[in-house]
Amino acid sequence: MYTCSRLYVSRLATISAIRGACPAGGCMMSMCCDHRVMSSVGSIGLNEVQLGIPVPKYWGLLMAKLIGAKAADKLLLTGKLISPAEAKALGMVDQVVDKGQVLEAAEKVMAQLVKVPGGAVKATKISLREDFCSAWQKYYVEEPRMAWALLNSPETLRTLEAALQRLSSGNKGGQSNGRPAQPAARM
Repeated sequence: MYTCSRLYVSRLATISAIRGACPAGGCMMSMCCDHRVMSSVGSIGLNEVQLGIPVPKYWGLLMAKLIGAKAADKLLLTGKLISPAEAKALGMVDQVVDKGQVLEAAEKVMAQLVKVPGGAVKATKISLREDFCSAWQKYYVEEPRMAWALLNSPETLRTLEAALQRLSSGNKGGQSNGRPAQPAARM
């Protein structure tokens, strides 16, 4: 995900316009932006653990930088997707608007951001984010090896299989009585 760290430290003003569900990688890309506008209908979060996959290290660290370590821990360890209102309260998104107003709201923010002197914005982003991004990029070599080993574990494969079964059966929430569905037994 070299793209994410480059987006996070981009010299350009970046805005994420979120029009509905924004789980996992979509949430990560959004968190890398300078401003996030989200529709009032949808959800956002890093829900990998619900699928039996650990949240990538720097994704979790970036969430902690954005919303604080305690709030990030609670979300990351449960894989909970939160509502737009909850995301705004935590600081994960900056604005919540009606679904039909997302692009318009994002364009208004962009019009304001491009008025700020670019050199100052670039220098400030580098000052605030470059060390984090450099460490993130160095970690790219190690992370895929660890992820591949975990993705191929029998437990993870069972959990992913159960999630796919839930999705294909129409139970997109993956929950029954407020609890995550259990993985299917593997034969």
